[in-house]
Formats: sequence, C-alpha cells, structure tokens
Amino acid sequence: MPYICKAISLGYKKINSSTVICTLITEKFGLVSYLIKGFQSKKSKTKINTLEPMGLIQIKSAQSKNRNLQRLDEIRLLVPPTNFISAKLLKLFYAEFLKKVISESTEDISLFNFLWKITFDLNSNKRINNSDHLLFIIKLTNYLGFYPNVMNIKNSYFNLENGDFENIKSENTITKKESDIFKSILNDKCDDFNKNDREVGLDILVKYYNYHNHEIKNLKSKKIIESLNE
Repeated sequence: MPYICKAISLGYKKINSSTVICTLITEKFGLVSYLIKGFQSKKSKTKINTLEPMGLIQIKSAQSKNRNLQRLDEIRLLVPPTNFISAKLLKLFYAEFLKKVISESTEDISLFNFLWKITFDLNSNKRINNSDHLLFIIKLTNYLGFYPNVMNIKNSYFNLENGDFENIKSENTITKKESDIFKSILNDKCDDFNKNDREVGLDILVKYYNYHNHEIKNLKSKKIIESLNE
C-alpha cells in the first residue's frame, strides 16, 4: 500500500540520462534509497532542485520489505531552497556528513525532526555563522547516542573514548587547548572562533565520531567548509 510522508534529500546519483538513485532520510522509514525513472523527461514532475542536498520534500511510495532499492512514485518540494550560496554549501556538507554517519533504515522521529528544523532554519536565514557546522555535528551526537557528558566540564582534558572530561591526561584525551575549544562548542560559544579554532574543532569532532563507531574518511566537503571560513 502506498504511503505518503516527509523526507530530507541527501542527494542523488545519476545512473543514465533518465534514471537516478536518490538517498533520503524519511519520516517513516529512516534512511532509504529510491530509484526514479524518467527523471528528465518532459512529463516528469521531478525537478533537479527537488533532490538537492538537504531538500525538504514529500514523497509517495509503496515500500517493499524484500527490496533494497525502493521505487518512488511521486515527489514534491515542500520548502523552497535557499538562494544564498553559503547556506547551499553548508547543506552540501551536512548531507555528506549524514550519509557517513546514518545507516539505520528505521523510524527515528526525534532525529528526523531535528534535521528538518535545522534545514528549515538554514533556508530561512540570510546570515550563516562560520561555526554552524560545528554546532550541528555536536548536537547530532545527542540523537546518535554519544553526546558528551558535561557534568565534569570544568576538568581540563576531554577523553574521546568515554566522552567525559578528566583532570588526568591519558592516551585517549586531547590537549587542554583542544579541550577548551571543545568546551566552547558544547556551550554554543564559538562565534568568536578564528579559522584555526574552527579547523581544530572540526578535527576533534571527527575524531570523536571515529571513536564511537562512525568512521569518517574522505570528507570531500570539508574543503568547502574551510573556504567559508576564509
């Protein structure tokens, strides 16, 4: 039986001149890959901007449990995308990051609503803060199950393995300076970060994800984020 639900596009891959495979985070089924045929035909109602990274859309599809690649019957854009280049580039980074850390094909309403609001706000704002990507990544850990313990945030060193602050340096802790940068991200006080602070902050966050079973390699859009910081 066909279902209709909201979804967030993470982009698409072109198979041939008229067929694409798109990756969506759906409100009902989590992460799902869909096949769309006749993508660029004159009769097709699916336009290219509908599937842009972090596009907020509505889909109609008959989900099959025995099929890894689902078929998409209808798709339409619910929220017009932003025209601001900085916001477009930031959404490109978000989409790539999410594809690397989300693998569950199960319903997660809390995560979906978080991502929908983040993207909706991004489409509405004219001004992008250079540290928005750091706040996004740390807030995402709350939905993935490994948000840092802030009860001991006054301690000097952050331990990447157990996600806690400690007073004794060990092989799994970062330096005091790095820990101070991490504390600022956790406290949403990174508006005054310089380019180096943002680069260090992103490297720490990637390491933290790697410690918690989310191996992040070859983050291509990292260079895009760095260009926004210049």
